[in-house]
Amino acid sequence: MFRLPTTRREFWEAKIGGNRARDEATEAALLADGWRVLTIWECALKGRERLPVDEVLDWAADWLANGPIQKTIAGGVDGSL
Repeated sequence: MFRLPTTRREFWEAKIGGNRARDEATEAALLADGWRVLTIWECALKGRERLPVDEVLDWAADWLANGPIQKTIAGGVDGSL
């Protein structure tokens, strides 16, 4: 689970907020141009909540073959969102 750093909190809030806004704008632009978008979060591959790599690869391959326009794979109990 992500935790905001306790030092320089305002800096990190602004940085992370800017990153989120940029990512949302980029994804919206790709979708508007007719692209399909698969997001694989780092937590799916690293950390305590990571998923088996083979499972992530299988989900990604399935998505490439016939998945929806937009999909996210994240770590955690069920992994795929």
